[in-house]
Amino acid sequence: MVQCLHQAGQAPGWPLREQFPARIVFGPHTPTDRAAVLDEVVTDVTAGVMSLETAIRMLQDAGYPIEDAREEVQRIDSRRQAQAHNAAASSARQGDAADGEADDEV
Repeated sequence: MVQCLHQAGQAPGWPLREQFPARIVFGPHTPTDRAAVLDEVVTDVTAGVMSLETAIRMLQDAGYPIEDAREEVQRIDSRRQAQAHNAAASSARQGDAADGEADDEV
């Protein structure tokens, strides 16, 4: 559009130049939309109705600074595994402590 306006204002006899194709894209997400997308992603992934990969793609589209989706999935999986390992170790320690208290009562 700017190209057309520029060419329309030229002096008579000036050669017209090639018009380059342009595409206007409006960002669909405002800050409130980002919050809504985040809420939807958390709810759907927690409920198990959306894959982690789809969720990350939605967050990228909403403007969250996630550069590499695969790397992000790997980071999330490694944190989940570490948390599961810590929870299992904590549960085992609590079980050992409960066994020790039961032995003391006998």
